Amino acid sequence: MQMEKFRKNSMKIIAVLLAAGILLAFHLFPVLVYCVTGENVYEKVSPVHLSGKTVFISDMHLTRNHLKEKSNFPVNLPDDTKNLVIAGDLFDSPGFFNELGGDENNVSKPFCTALKFINNSPGNIYFTVGTPVHDPGFLADSRFSNYGINCNQTTIHIAGRAAIFEIDGLNVAAHHGDYIASGVFDCMTSYFSKKLGKPLILERLWKSSINLDNNYWLITAHSHIPAIDYKHKIANPGAWNPVPVIGGDLKNAVVVENGSVLLVKLN
Repeated sequence: MQMEKFRKNSMKIIAVLLAAGILLAFHLFPVLVYCVTGENVYEKVSPVHLSGKTVFISDMHLTRNHLKEKSNFPVNLPDDTKNLVIAGDLFDSPGFFNELGGDENNVSKPFCTALKFINNSPGNIYFTVGTPVHDPGFLADSRFSNYGINCNQTTIHIAGRAAIFEIDGLNVAAHHGDYIASGVFDCMTSYFSKKLGKPLILERLWKSSINLDNNYWLITAHSHIPAIDYKHKIANPGAWNPVPVIGGDLKNAVVVENGSVLLVKLN
């Protein structure tokens, strides 16, 4: 009887641990949810039509320290840049967004302040909202859909969590990438998979899971690991701040021009 009771209790413990492990895996790697549901986050997204050299950057993670050392943290865009897309995590925290004078009723000042870090700003900048622990989550609300912020000669367009761009005939789906995996695990997985010659392995899984047509390039961020995969049409511009321990290949961008997609280092 005791052995039977022990066996049943052991099976219960194993079942609980297994369920907890599965839930943890889905939490750390949200891409698994999309593997199950097949939800396409771009299904109801209307494309934005652009023309000319379009530069994608991400993960600037601006803090008050950057305000003190502005000259050491410039984004030097090519002179002939026509459009810029910032793929999320422009700010390091909602708190810093608030420090810059921003809230749900006034979003302009933080964005115009961030613009001071970008040289050769084009007339139009598109911003896809990043992780809620970094970019304020309310920016993804429908009331800010296609919201325009005028900063001198530049208009910053809030493009929501997911955006589609048609750039001179080339289709690009953009997303910050936090729907793929949580930050640390995305970074570590991306770092080691790239070292092993299999870059963007999680992004490939996500693109396949959401049934995004291979006529579309997928440009994501979040992992802080720059990479490009021409076979599967996926790219990640990386970040502008180093990752603890790993460091990072910083100040890269994905450039779309004349039907080509390149991962380049910005000076």
